Amino acid sequence: MTKRAWVLPVLMMSVLTGCGVGGRATSAAGMGERAAAVRQPLVNDEDLAGPVTPVRLQADELGREAVASSRGVLTFRAQQVKEGRVSAPTGSGVRITGLMSYPDFAGRSIPLARATVWAEAPGSAKRLIEVETDRDGRWVITLPDQWQGRAVNLYVELGNRRWGILNYRWAGPVLSALAAANDVGEWRLDPASQNARAGLIHQIWNRAMDTFERENIALDWWTNRIGTKWPADGNYYTMGTVSLTDPTWWDVNGHEIGHAIFFAAFNSSSGGGQHKIDECYGADLAWSEGFASFFSGVISIDRQDPDARFEFMVPRRKPVRLENVPDDVCKGHTNEWRVSSAFWDLYDTNVDGSDRASLSFASIWDGLVKTRNPGRIRDALDAYQRVAAKAPQDQRAAMPGAFAQSGITVGLLAQTR
Repeated sequence: MTKRAWVLPVLMMSVLTGCGVGGRATSAAGMGERAAAVRQPLVNDEDLAGPVTPVRLQADELGREAVASSRGVLTFRAQQVKEGRVSAPTGSGVRITGLMSYPDFAGRSIPLARATVWAEAPGSAKRLIEVETDRDGRWVITLPDQWQGRAVNLYVELGNRRWGILNYRWAGPVLSALAAANDVGEWRLDPASQNARAGLIHQIWNRAMDTFERENIALDWWTNRIGTKWPADGNYYTMGTVSLTDPTWWDVNGHEIGHAIFFAAFNSSSGGGQHKIDECYGADLAWSEGFASFFSGVISIDRQDPDARFEFMVPRRKPVRLENVPDDVCKGHTNEWRVSSAFWDLYDTNVDGSDRASLSFASIWDGLVKTRNPGRIRDALDAYQRVAAKAPQDQRAAMPGAFAQSGITVGLLAQTR
């Protein structure tokens, strides 16, 4: 089987550790400079993630894999899995078809869904046409008849109009003389390469989209494309961009993507400052952080799991469980762990203690999304009230018990405020 090359560029950055909304672990002076630069609350959340591999070391390793570099763009090889098939042309125009796959967290090859594929004429940076791969990783590009006999280059990008892995793309084979029907076969990111790890971030984004589609949640609130940087100088979200340090940390990455979704979809307070997962602090910050972890659980953990847990979050408290929060964790709605667990208990189907609720994610979302809810959500109790007001009637009686199971008493205050 013949192997051909595709290419991938990546933007490199310097690294420190950190996690949260617009934050990273650095000196007090450095934190102040960053806060002034982004003009929004700085969240120092390095407690969420463990030690990271410095960007410089990741960049060096990616550089060793690169076959070319130009203006900060590194070019990598991808593998051809299957040759294209010769097929008879159908209809008018020049058709180019293909399939792209990538390795998942278990190393299995899965379809590269929701990626962008486009064609360019050699020597031109102008996109002739771009399409999005379907759930099976397939695409169809159609060009006018006059492109028969001419050459094009194909490119693939991890992302689409809603999100993108910034400055990464694969360049496909050069089609030197287009026929009426052109099948480039199946390609994949090399599972043995470090650059293929960018696909794990794309997979977490795809899990989020799978959840929205499965729950029939409208995306009218998603108005701006969200960028994703890897390798970055910490794990945080700020100014429309998610920054990540390790693609294999599915739960941490889901948390940061959860922050991006939080700010895109909700009219909500978020707070700022130092915080730890087992301590109490500002109710607005606990709500923001708690929702981000809850969202990470929804998109990656089975809601029937009797021991729903995260794998990489907060190594000093590992494993961080969404079920059965430890007794030494500060109680109440000013603690992020209990906020995430309380909303998980609203959502999950595992019967545990006083938790008898099982709201769909769509029901919870309907009470929070800004397109259906006026006013600002102040904290987890405010969020609870909004969800309860729109929850199915047969679930409302069980909701206080679900919150109480996670150490948050809602009482009359949350139901009437």
